[in-house]
Amino acid sequence: PQTLRQRVKRAPPPISPAENLETASEAAQRLGIHDPLFTKQWHIVNDDYPEHMMNVTPLWDMGITGKGVITALVDDGLDYTSDDLAANFVG
Repeated sequence: PQTLRQRVKRAPPPISPAENLETASEAAQRLGIHDPLFTKQWHIVNDDYPEHMMNVTPLWDMGITGKGVITALVDDGLDYTSDDLAANFVG
């Protein structure tokens, strides 16, 4: 039988305000990324809330680009008012 467990909110390590983080546009330019939607991918580089991103650009700088690497981002929030989801909800 299943047993009830208390969920615990996990958070990533805090990003120090002293860190000089580059913006998504700066990262795209420096890394030669030409994807027009790169700056909208908040989980990669988040200009507004840096504590919510995966902070992968330092890994890319070290040559770790994804081959053989598995990552996960758990997003337990749902914005039911967003343009792409709102029409699928009944109020």
